[in-house]
Parts: sequence; C-alpha cells; structure tokens
Amino acid sequence: MTFIDLHVHALPGLDDGVKDDLEALALLQSAVNSHIEVLVLAPHKEPNGRFDHDNATILKAAKALKKLASTHKLPVKLLVGEELRIKTDTIEVIRKGTYLTLEGTDYVQIELTRTNAQSKLVDQAIDELKAQGKKIIIVHPERYFDDVNDGIELVKKWVQAGCVMELNRTSLLNLHGDAAYKLSHQLIKLGLAHVVASDAHQGSGVRVCRLDDVQTSLLKNYSAQVSELLLSTNPSRILNNEEPLSIVKPKPRFWVWKR
Repeated sequence: MTFIDLHVHALPGLDDGVKDDLEALALLQSAVNSHIEVLVLAPHKEPNGRFDHDNATILKAAKALKKLASTHKLPVKLLVGEELRIKTDTIEVIRKGTYLTLEGTDYVQIELTRTNAQSKLVDQAIDELKAQGKKIIIVHPERYFDDVNDGIELVKKWVQAGCVMELNRTSLLNLHGDAAYKLSHQLIKLGLAHVVASDAHQGSGVRVCRLDDVQTSLLKNYSAQVSELLLSTNPSRILNNEEPLSIVKPKPRFWVWKR
C-alpha cells in the first residue's frame, strides 16, 4: 500500500519545519522509504505573526524544492498548500482571498489553537470560507483539548458543518500526550476522522515524514479498510477535490484504555 501525506513542513527556513536543503532531502527520503508517493507542502501562515510569507515566497520555495527532489531522483510528487492559523487578523486575509488552497482544489487547511478552538472566531472563519465556496480541513483537532468529551462534542459540530478532520500520525502513536492519543482514537471509533497526515517537521526524529508506522497501529486496532481510507483513499479524494468518505463507527479489534 502506498500513502498520500497532506501535511508536511518541508520548505527550508519558511517556518518551524526543516531548516535547510539537507534536512529537506532527509524528510523527502524518509517519505519515499515509507511508501509515501505524494506530499503536500503546508507551511504555517500566521497573518501578522511569526510566519507570514506571501504566496509568491511560498510558491518560489516549493519550486526550488521540487527541483532539488528531481535532481536527487526522489520519486515523490510535491503539491503546494499552507496551514492557515485562525486568529483575528486571519479573517481579513480570508476576505481578501490572499491565502493558498491545497493545490488544484478548493480545500483549505486551517489550524486553531488551544485557546481559540471553542471561540466564535473559529465559527466566523468557517462561515467566511464556506461563503467563498471553500472546503475546510481542520488539522490535528485532537490536539486542541484537555477534556476528551469537550473535543468530541466540538468535532461533531465541525463535521456536521462539513469540515474534514485531519489527525496527526504522532497523536495516534501517543507522541503528543495522553489527551491527544485518547481523543484521536475516539474520533476514529466514532466515525469523526477522515484523514491521517504526518505533519512532519524534521528530517529525522519524532516528527519525521512517515506513515507506515501509523498504518501498523491502524491495522492492529481497526482494520485494513479503515487504514486505507485514512491514509490513501480519502487523501486521494481530497486531491481530486472530492468529499472524503466517512468511517461509520468502526469497531476496534482491541480497544483498551489504560490510565
């Protein structure tokens, strides 16, 4: 099975991801080694914040990385998007349309924070994007909550509003803490997850670009069908600008939550 990763930070020096070309190459090689065929370059965009590069800068960096990958004969397709952080200043960016969608689609990947996930600002951003005909992917929703039940209820609301839920590989492998681990698995069990992405930030280490390890976890706890849906089928549908398929309350083979 091959994978599609909708979320990596592989553009050197643009955000808190890879620092230089050497680390970017290591990230791309890791992707190839773990059978990832397509990567979406999704640098952080924080309007009037720490990372606020314009579209031209992002596209130029992506072009350079594609050339680097080709020079090193790495068989991975690179597409361009961004991870748009929702904050007060973002509303004006949305209204002006000066943000990047996932290349060739109407999908926008948005990032919330632990402090604003339950605020009306998020509802406003979602409404503004939907009014423009955009489709919304909320990245790592499992990481915004300390209380699992609060997270489930809000994710239900976002899914009912038509948003796509993209879980992190690291959350499912318990590398982002117990709350994110428990919530990410609960979202799968309840049919509220659509995609799993690496959210890779490093050429090596914990936040490396791979999905084969999380596939092993999904196969153990759920099924081949669930694994394929989250790692291949739904990412492919999104790249084709189609709606993802839903998991209808899959029953895990072995589900034991230990404190």
